[in-house]
Amino acid sequence: MNADMQPSFRQKQGYILIGITAAALVTAFVFWQAFSKAPPQIDFYQVLPSLLKYFSILGLCLAAGIGGIANARFLNATAIDGNPVPENYGFMINQRYLQNTLEQSVLAAFVWLSCAVVHPAVASILIPYLAWMFLIGRASFWIGYRISPPARAFGMALTVYPTVVTLIWTLIGLFS
Repeated sequence: MNADMQPSFRQKQGYILIGITAAALVTAFVFWQAFSKAPPQIDFYQVLPSLLKYFSILGLCLAAGIGGIANARFLNATAIDGNPVPENYGFMINQRYLQNTLEQSVLAAFVWLSCAVVHPAVASILIPYLAWMFLIGRASFWIGYRISPPARAFGMALTVYPTVVTLIWTLIGLFS
């Protein structure tokens, strides 16, 4: 792409702000839904099967990243032997997606489990929402990154904001 056609730093910030604002609004709506629809009182053992079921979404996102890397290696004459891949933008994006998804998945798994222990009633509604936002967020991150790096902002925020809000809310519940 021609340097004259590249968005400016301020334009990139604007695109990122739009993405993260949209993700913050979705997160707020989902939490409002979960709090308004929570059953009266249930315990952790009633939430556990659902929690474990939704952990498979984390696994799916990781498997997609591993598959993307494996496919890119298979199609590259240098990388097929396990050698470092020569400068390749698509491969770099796949590696960044996989690394970030691994980090986000580990954090989400710990947070979802903690939330189910501390707030089981709300977690019974919230965890399915968190899982689907995670899946949509990871897909949006990967696709957005391929379009333009600032376009990954919505996906990144849709993955991390719900996890961080859940973490803070769980810690407040744990220590209050």
